[in-house]
Amino acid sequence: MADGILQARDDAAALVAGVQAVVPGARFSVVQFRDSFDAPLEYRVEQPMTTDGAAVTAALGRLAAGGGGDAPEAHNLLFHQAAAADPAVGWDTTPAGAAKFLVVLSDAEPHGAGRSGAGGCIDISGDPHGYVTKAELAGPDGLAGRGIGLFMVLEPGALSASLPCYQNLALLAGGPSRGFVGGTDLAAQLVPLVTGTPTVAFDVHVGVTADVAGAASWVTTSPTSYTAVPYGSTVTPDVVVTVPKTASNGTANLVLTAFADGVPVGSSTLAVTVTGASGGGGGGGGGGGGGGGGGGGGGGACGGSTPPAGAIVGTPGPDDLMGTVGNDVIWSLGGDDTVRGGGGLDTICAGPGNDFVYGEAGDDVLYGESGDDRVYGGDGADKVQGSDGSDVLNGEAGSDRLGGGLG
Repeated sequence: MADGILQARDDAAALVAGVQAVVPGARFSVVQFRDSFDAPLEYRVEQPMTTDGAAVTAALGRLAAGGGGDAPEAHNLLFHQAAAADPAVGWDTTPAGAAKFLVVLSDAEPHGAGRSGAGGCIDISGDPHGYVTKAELAGPDGLAGRGIGLFMVLEPGALSASLPCYQNLALLAGGPSRGFVGGTDLAAQLVPLVTGTPTVAFDVHVGVTADVAGAASWVTTSPTSYTAVPYGSTVTPDVVVTVPKTASNGTANLVLTAFADGVPVGSSTLAVTVTGASGGGGGGGGGGGGGGGGGGGGGGACGGSTPPAGAIVGTPGPDDLMGTVGNDVIWSLGGDDTVRGGGGLDTICAGPGNDFVYGEAGDDVLYGESGDDRVYGGDGADKVQGSDGSDVLNGEAGSDRLGGGLG
């Protein structure tokens, strides 16, 4: 925590100046908290509300890391005192209608945070004062009920807390509350939220849940997260689903949720169907687009060994094939091919080889077949199916169905 306190000192003046530049007369207070073992430093007001940035910096200079004995700290006491408008802090003299925020810089979890419903929090210890994290944050007498925004800042070197925990604790308080990583320019991140003018999300990532135990771990994204993403812009990570050989036959529904500074901003359900498993499973990739069911192996227009009449057919070597504006059936045969469906309701059968397949517009059916393929659904409600090899499947726009094969 020592590094975090040094960072907080450096950020204090910039944070005060940044807020007061937009909200003249904004006031700040500093409170030190540790744990019940560390009385009288479990909770102590170092600086009552003031407009003096130098006084805030001086108060932070009096803080030092120490104490402990267990991992969690007295966050719940801090939340409770803030919501109760502790007179020593000076919130009881705050003008009516003034916005209130609590900025918590810490490297630990609150007592019992793992029972709060905040994802990522794991501590289940009892609070020495009997406080309950969820009630202190989301209850009618907690921060949410009092209209107090919460900024949870995870300091460098934290060993017993995580960013997802802090982000989800902040969400319990509602409003503009957020969770951040310390050791960065806190002023740049907090001032827009304090003043109600945010333009950038500092942590954008995809979280995964599943209805089959362990299936969420099948999903990896590249990159794992984005920083400084302007509001209104779009980022598209590669999402890869790798099904382990120990997977059982059946369908796993994977819910991919996009988070911006801990706030869910969109989700998609990807159904991965495992077939042919007998102590061994399949592997596949997935990404983008909407959700739906995943399917088994090839069939229909791609079944058999002879292309149907009227199909666009490639050669055994590398091809660049393009469909029409109508409903096409395209067989690429062998080689490392690039196939584009164009408009219409297309069926594309990519043969052996490492192929790039693009469904483009329309509700398409795309089969990767053998080889390490990259298959992109494009617009529409597409069915995207991998096969042998290490495939990357991306549904893109629309409500799509993706299924991995062996590999």
